[in-house]
Amino acid sequence: MPTTYTKSLSSDFGGNLQTTQLQKEINSDGAISHTCIAVLSRGTDVQLIFDTALDGAEQTALNAVVAAHTPATAVGANTAVIAIEENDVSNINYQVLRSFEFAGESFSDVTHFKVVAQMGAGGTSYDIRIYDITNNYEICKNNFTNETMSVCDLGSLSNIPSGSAIFEIQCRVVGVTEVDIKSLNINHNW
Repeated sequence: MPTTYTKSLSSDFGGNLQTTQLQKEINSDGAISHTCIAVLSRGTDVQLIFDTALDGAEQTALNAVVAAHTPATAVGANTAVIAIEENDVSNINYQVLRSFEFAGESFSDVTHFKVVAQMGAGGTSYDIRIYDITNNYEICKNNFTNETMSVCDLGSLSNIPSGSAIFEIQCRVVGVTEVDIKSLNINHNW
């Protein structure tokens, strides 16, 4: 069962955090045997989500990794994270989870859209897509069957607008289940 450990952006990180780098640092630490599946920065909190609970020694190792974290200057692909607050989906029609402005970029600037999500036990599957409501285009979509919290790639991108547009993160269930979605991760080359 996924377990979340909450840290303070100001006191634990001095207000300076690079989420992708921290996740790699945690997962490469030999004293932590469980997988950190997401690092989310939400206001003043930083949530470290693991596939299962850490024991005492692993929590001590996690605290050491957090204390040693010094963000590097990003080179190449990076990740922007959009937290999803209203995240339980049980509708067979697409449900809007979050809307955001996409400022418009060339196709090479955005490389992937990913979500941190899972469906309830015994479900069939679920679909998540990014939809451009300004231009009425589907940007990407994928179907998932994972019952544990995972990073899920939404697949190939298409119809990326060159100008500003409103995008929606939408989800629907296929079969009787519920889906829990934590965040949208946008991999980019900014």
